Amino acid sequence: MYYAQRVDGRLTDWPLSLGDLRARQPQVSWADQPDAAALAVYGYVRVQVAEPVPVHRFQRASASVPAPDADGEWWQGWTWTDWPLIEARAAVLAEVRAGADAALLALAASYPERETTTWGMQRAEADALALDVAAVTPLLDAIAAASGEDRATTAARVRAKAAVYATAAGAIIGRRRALEAQAQAATTAGALAALGWSDV
Repeated sequence: MYYAQRVDGRLTDWPLSLGDLRARQPQVSWADQPDAAALAVYGYVRVQVAEPVPVHRFQRASASVPAPDADGEWWQGWTWTDWPLIEARAAVLAEVRAGADAALLALAASYPERETTTWGMQRAEADALALDVAAVTPLLDAIAAASGEDRATTAARVRAKAAVYATAAGAIIGRRRALEAQAQAATTAGALAALGWSDV
């Protein structure tokens, strides 16, 4: 809320604070919340500020000229302007890429870190064993010996785990690429506002 000066039925100076009123009319003992009648004596009105409610998240607000409602109460509304397309697109792309990165990190975190560093070697040895039962697989041999499994069972588990991880990671990457393509194709800030990693 603030105050405005009214001359001949139209506002000429706003926004004004209670301190401004007291400075302009120091002879007046202004209440902390002066009523409409007291304000009118000196040519002022109280202006309520409407809650800003954008149509979508990629809009900027600018204060509109206060106007009276049907009850004579003065209100300041808002005029909304869409973000430039390049800014809205950059925001969506950044959000999508950050969301995909976080999802991939969460997926990787579900496996022991020290184990993941050997995945490449485990998969390579498992694939080699699938092609040649006589393949040399020192890492798989060590894992099998420590776990009490035979080498073939260990290799099968490695391939299954790799497939599960690849499927999950592929879904995340595919989702990111699809959203990036939609963001690049969008032609309005409103269309871009409908996109986002959390909305998928």
